[in-house]
Amino acid sequence: MEKHYDEQYDMDETWLAGFFDADGYLGVQPAKVQGQKIVFSLIPKAQINQKYVAGFIDGDGCVSCTVFPQKAHNSGYEIQPQVRMVEYHTKNVLPKIFRFLSSKGIKVALYLPNKTKKSGQGELVVYGIKNLSRFLNLVGPYLQSYKREQTQILLEKILPRLRRKEHVTKEGFIKLMAFVDLLNSLRNDHKERKYTKAYFEKIWSMRENQS
Repeated sequence: MEKHYDEQYDMDETWLAGFFDADGYLGVQPAKVQGQKIVFSLIPKAQINQKYVAGFIDGDGCVSCTVFPQKAHNSGYEIQPQVRMVEYHTKNVLPKIFRFLSSKGIKVALYLPNKTKKSGQGELVVYGIKNLSRFLNLVGPYLQSYKREQTQILLEKILPRLRRKEHVTKEGFIKLMAFVDLLNSLRNDHKERKYTKAYFEKIWSMRENQS
């Protein structure tokens, strides 16, 4: 796969702030340290920009493709790529990210947490071919984890094929599922997924043999 991004990572304080807000905590461990030099310092407020959003995604974001039945297509199924960010009710970052992305012309869905429930969580979801293309081109170059490679797969392989509507036919759908499988294989959740390229090859082959 052709690489569009510089392999040298850029973990500056803005990316670090986003990552920390998504998947970090504050703790204090008193200790005597001789000759210790302070390299980083905490700042009271981080600027919300594309580096910050990338850090947040690397910390607690998800890049995925959902596959579900869709009778309107000849294939009978739909593929919906999306980027999802999550935070719990103790934080208030997603509305700020929402405003930042809106200022860039990117439409997102924001679901605020239920503050009356301890388990409540807020979600921000970016979906739609045009929106995702804008979002991934804006944030993708600053991702530092495996999600950078997932971004490349979406931009180079999946979104262009969805834009050309190749997924509405069975042949095009199976070709596209190869890239969906590749994208999902990079996730570290080790989840076994029902809808894979092999699944559709099997069920459609069985139906053809029966007809």
